[in-house]
Amino acid sequence: LNSVLINTTFPLMSTLQSKGDELISAFKRLIKLSALVVFPAMVGLAVLSDEIILVLLGEKWHQASDLLFWLAFSYVLMPISSLNLNLLNAIGRSDLFLKIDLCKIPIIAFTMVITFPISLKAVVIGRAVSAIICFYINTIMAKRLFGFGAMRQLRCVWKSIIATIVMAMMVLVVRTFIDNSLITLLVGIVTGIIVYAVMLVLLKEEEYKFFLVNLLNRIK
Repeated sequence: LNSVLINTTFPLMSTLQSKGDELISAFKRLIKLSALVVFPAMVGLAVLSDEIILVLLGEKWHQASDLLFWLAFSYVLMPISSLNLNLLNAIGRSDLFLKIDLCKIPIIAFTMVITFPISLKAVVIGRAVSAIICFYINTIMAKRLFGFGAMRQLRCVWKSIIATIVMAMMVLVVRTFIDNSLITLLVGIVTGIIVYAVMLVLLKEEEYKFFLVNLLNRIK
């Protein structure tokens, strides 16, 4: 998904590189659309990690659910991070792209050195923490060049964040009433989709309508 996002958004942003306002407007829409899909998918994966492991791999792999939980959270912000780096390439600033990538290497290496001797779970948790730090690093240049840093980007997707939190809470409620892993997984997925969609409608998320219209057009 991340590769598709990068490959499809690069040409669009490249055509707008000399039009600052239009470029940022398109960038905001891309952030909202990516969050619209990735936030609920990754959080849903985390919330239902126990059931997913039990159904797909069996009881002997149950301990891996903790790893899946933290891995899912570590990828929540990845699409937005990638879009920020893609923005630099689109405006011809591959030099800044390289500098930012180099800045992240010590952070990733440090978390590995600290967590590797502890346990595999610690490594995965460290990966999640470093992903958050790297997200802020990736947005530094967007803030300097366009005044559109990490906090402004997160404010753009606040509706998706709220809808995702409510969805996760409802799925957790469903889990408490069902003992069977397969039924919990199926009911949890359906509940999550319905609750998330309803919340986006209630919050009047415009990108949700845009997403649905384009999806229906492609299906037709």
